[in-house]
Amino acid sequence: MKYEKTLNCVQCGYCLPVCPTYVTISKETHSPRGRINLVKMVGEGRITDLSVLEEPMNLCLACRACETACPTGVEYGQILEAARAVLAKTRKDSFSTKILKNTLLKRVIPSHNIMNQIGNALWIYEKSGLQKMIRKSGILKKLPAHLGTFESIIPSAVSPRERAKLPKRVKVKGTFDNERDRTPKHNSEESLKL
Repeated sequence: MKYEKTLNCVQCGYCLPVCPTYVTISKETHSPRGRINLVKMVGEGRITDLSVLEEPMNLCLACRACETACPTGVEYGQILEAARAVLAKTRKDSFSTKILKNTLLKRVIPSHNIMNQIGNALWIYEKSGLQKMIRKSGILKKLPAHLGTFESIIPSAVSPRERAKLPKRVKVKGTFDNERDRTPKHNSEESLKL
């Protein structure tokens, strides 16, 4: 963890009103100041059970609005990323969870074809009336791991015809080195594959 970076925090509280998780939950441990303090306490050996960090670190949106508000320039993003990396190393995922994560993150999400097929299936699920029937049946409440809740917030599916019109690549829009001459930091001709 980035213990040395936590020492820059003077616990002033300027980060509190700009932190969406703190504003929503109103718990000190769910504020940048509280998370920094937790990492600091781990670094000093006052906390040995890292599970205490799990919820505060996982609920952080990593928007880094706190960095903008911080008068001492605390690099909260680096502290958060380091803490999350340590937590990921110590987490003991089950074999099935590891396979699921590996499959989703390395095979499904990066594959344009698979994601397109999932989009087609969702569109059919929605337009065929199956979605309404399943929602009315109450079966979603019996699904494990909050899958019913997840299904209820899925946005409306885009038709295969509309998705076919979308570009396969999108030009990167980088930030600028100099606002006056608007010279891009990154090559604007680079593109991201969708």
